[in-house]
Amino acid sequence: MHPTTTSNCSTEPTTGNFAELADVAGPDGGAVPDDGELAARLDGRASQGVILEVGVGANDREAFQLIHGHLPTVDALAGVVDAVATHRSANAPQHPLNRMAPERFLRWRIEQDPGLVGLVRFEQRDPPIDRVSMKHTEACLGRGVDAHGSSALVAVSVGGDLDLVPFLADALVSLDRTVDHVVVALPERDALAITRDLVALLERDVTVRVVPEAS
Repeated sequence: MHPTTTSNCSTEPTTGNFAELADVAGPDGGAVPDDGELAARLDGRASQGVILEVGVGANDREAFQLIHGHLPTVDALAGVVDAVATHRSANAPQHPLNRMAPERFLRWRIEQDPGLVGLVRFEQRDPPIDRVSMKHTEACLGRGVDAHGSSALVAVSVGGDLDLVPFLADALVSLDRTVDHVVVALPERDALAITRDLVALLERDVTVRVVPEAS
């Protein structure tokens, strides 16, 4: 989902305001602003005159507009949410929709259960540098608190990401120098020795947390 104020489509884009979209629930009914885009869910923030284009990337948004531009905003968005939710769950069979942005799905799991990384509270943070595209797998951030009240910066990564350490270094410099702990959260299959070795090069001590597969 991508809010914008202009469109090159020959058809008028679906328009509306965020207030009327409040009843379109995502995976947990909240809002996920990510990199300046409303990446998944809407929380009813009023913004008159917003043009909402639905799709992954500019080409997909234009194609969706050409095919479904006649639908009211809420109906169009609700249909997409329903279609994606079928595949975007821990136990869903493999599908292109659940192979997209797997690190953000893992972060969502941690948000639902902060105990997966030893925390009692966890919330998302914007990255230090805008990500290239939703289609690219890139580490993402969260910030949380453990049972003792100590703060933690959490970098969530999936796959063998050689950019993880520079990403985390940028995050520490530009966002959260003052956190008490630094955590890297990885799926069990991706807890590679090379990742641990690279993380150990950082000036800050980093705890690698292995997140088990969803049961």
